[in-house]
This record gives sequence, C-alpha cells and structure tokens, in this order.
Amino acid sequence: MSELPVLLDTFENEMLARFWAGVLEGEGIPSMVQPQMGGYGMWGHDSFIPHGLYVSGGQADEARAIVASQREAGRDAERDTGERS
Repeated sequence: MSELPVLLDTFENEMLARFWAGVLEGEGIPSMVQPQMGGYGMWGHDSFIPHGLYVSGGQADEARAIVASQREAGRDAERDTGERS
C-alpha cells in the first residue's frame, strides 16, 4: 500500500524544487513538484513562483535527512571556498 504524498519543503521557484527532486531521485526516492499559489495556468508562466516538493509519507523522514545533509555539505563547501579566496 502506498502512502499519501506529504509536503517535504517549499522552494522559491520551480528550478530549485526540481533540483532537489533530482537529488532525491538519485537516492531512490520518487517525488512530485507542484506549484503553490494557485497552480498551473493561474498566473501564466509560473516557474518563478514557489513550488512544493512532495514525497511519499513513508519516505518523508529519509528525504528530509538527505536534503538536510546535502544543504550542510553545500554550506561547508561554500565556507571552504571562501577561506581560500
């Protein structure tokens, strides 16, 4: 039995949401990206409005841990790069 999708996080635009969807897909977690604020067509071209990233409720904790880990790794890389400048 599959579980209902839950909102993992909301990102400021579609590109960021799809980036994180790709990260999760690489880890074997399927996801769905959906515009917030009215949905497709309401505002015309909606790639630049907030988008939610949804995963199966049974995989939400694992997905949150992956996103948190990757964000932390990115912050560490930015600090390392800044120290070398």
